Amino acid sequence: MKQLINAGLYQNPRTFSLIPRLLSVGEGAKKEEIGRIQSPLPLGEGWVRDNSTKFLLCAICIIALFSMRSVAQDSSNASIYRGPTVQKANELPDSIFAILSASGAKSEYFSGLKRRTETTMTTLPSRVKIMRITERNVQNGDFANPNPQANVRLSAIVLDGLGNFLPSLHNDSAHQFLLVAECVKMKSQTAPTSQALSALGIQSIREQSLYNSSDLSIALCTDKAGYMQRFGAQTEVAYQAFFSAFGANVEKIRVQYDHRIATDSLAMKGETAPNLGLTALYKASYKAASLLKYSERKHKALVILSGGADDASIVYTLRDVLEVVRASGITVYAIALGSGADTYALRTMAHSSGGRFYAVDEVSFGNASSNITRELIAVLQEIANSYKVFYEITPSVNTASNQDSSSDFCAESDIALTLTSNVQHTSTQRIREAAPYLAAQDAYFPKHQIIATFAPLSATIQDDYEGLISTLGETLKDNPTKVIELIGHTDQTGNDENNRNFALRRAQAVKRYLLLMGVNPAQIRLRSVGREKPIFYFEKEDWKSRANRRVELRWLDPSLVPFEIFAQVVSTEEDAMRLEAEWNGRGYEAYYEAFLINRIPVYRLKLWGFPTLESAEKVKRELQEKYRLRLSVQ
Repeated sequence: MKQLINAGLYQNPRTFSLIPRLLSVGEGAKKEEIGRIQSPLPLGEGWVRDNSTKFLLCAICIIALFSMRSVAQDSSNASIYRGPTVQKANELPDSIFAILSASGAKSEYFSGLKRRTETTMTTLPSRVKIMRITERNVQNGDFANPNPQANVRLSAIVLDGLGNFLPSLHNDSAHQFLLVAECVKMKSQTAPTSQALSALGIQSIREQSLYNSSDLSIALCTDKAGYMQRFGAQTEVAYQAFFSAFGANVEKIRVQYDHRIATDSLAMKGETAPNLGLTALYKASYKAASLLKYSERKHKALVILSGGADDASIVYTLRDVLEVVRASGITVYAIALGSGADTYALRTMAHSSGGRFYAVDEVSFGNASSNITRELIAVLQEIANSYKVFYEITPSVNTASNQDSSSDFCAESDIALTLTSNVQHTSTQRIREAAPYLAAQDAYFPKHQIIATFAPLSATIQDDYEGLISTLGETLKDNPTKVIELIGHTDQTGNDENNRNFALRRAQAVKRYLLLMGVNPAQIRLRSVGREKPIFYFEKEDWKSRANRRVELRWLDPSLVPFEIFAQVVSTEEDAMRLEAEWNGRGYEAYYEAFLINRIPVYRLKLWGFPTLESAEKVKRELQEKYRLRLSVQ
């Protein structure tokens, strides 16, 4: 019937009124049967006897039957979506329109909802966004050979130029959705390349809502490190508004962090830890994901906001976060706030979980805190609104298009969603967005891992960092083959020689703490660089200079520098620590280890860091000549 209408027959109201009756006539109907159809319209006597009218009615029957057959043929093709799906006649409840009204201001973010009656024939979608890919139970991201139990779903939004969600497009033949899986990076080459991998049909499209749902759990993980001060106190208002947008029945979890972690009761009261310039992004993300992991809710989402790079997680890595997120079916939304954020880590967390990454930088919001808050609120509002109403799209995979395993040649793949609109009196418009599905997992490590920071002219470990050092100590005791290096730093004041000595004292203070915990001294190396490697060259704020006064942690692989020089042997650990400090002060990498001679414990000093036997022998000869010592290389 739609095809008859589109063909222009609807323009004649009398002809249109006959269509339902004509469709009831079979293909083998006799002409006189057609003539016996009684019209409710006053067409006048003798109209059936008119040959031209009979011919028109026969033509209408033929067109109708041909249209029905054509529609049946199209519905049998599951690989290409050509219009409304079987599951199409679901309408949003009025309660959704009560909590989400139409927006009148231009926005690129999801900020409002239009009723179907508020859209006109010339309303065109402006952008389509894939907000999340859930239940991604496809073997190795391989669409060509999916798991028979796979039940992948995409949650997408379609917006106009004002940021309004446009409903019921899946029920309108003027709008057609198309899904394609694309290979964006081949395993045999490093440069990305776009290549069609598999045509994905669409099994169903439905409008869904999780507003106020008892099946939804949301965790918000927010950065409270020193650099976040410039974003203003209004960010907290944005966080509270974000939570309230989901409804009372949604489970909400709050995590705040700098180098420490604060959850729920502490964070919800607005109590924040002192801003010291460090951030345990991975540790906090892991903590929030672990809380979601044990939630009994079906749908789980983690929103992570960070303005800096991880430098205080110590024993937690990006891989740890990815593992718990994937295993628990958690969707991650990552927001990088400012140019100092680690966009690679945040983007990886979002894309690996089927979530979405946002970058809010200085170019967007300038220097005013009100502009920062406005941009952040818009992002958080879009995430919240995408759970109030969204298109749930279930793909149906066309296995015939590619029988080979895509994961054999494709390192990274995307799902691309295209919406084609043919609105009356406008040209055809296509809008498209691709979202990562299969992402390569490269090893990634943070640039800095800070175990403690210090007050000016101090080598005393403050209570704030005892938890970090204790975690490191327990890890070393549980892994006796692991070796670390503690690197001392200072701020930019003073001279180089004094700063190197002071930085070494700070590293020694951390080592003494670890030794008191029972850590084997052979697992610890010391090094001092003074003020030569600051994190911040311009220490305009106190938190920047404090971050420079630090002791960093580095995990070592002894196999990479296997050769060492055996130096002095002493009878007490106090003497061994003194010699270690002397050699470090001379610019050499030194550590000591305990061993027994005739059942008597002694301590042997070693110089390490030599990748080849030749390099170690050369340094040994130089030291023997300079210090008149008996040395050997091992």
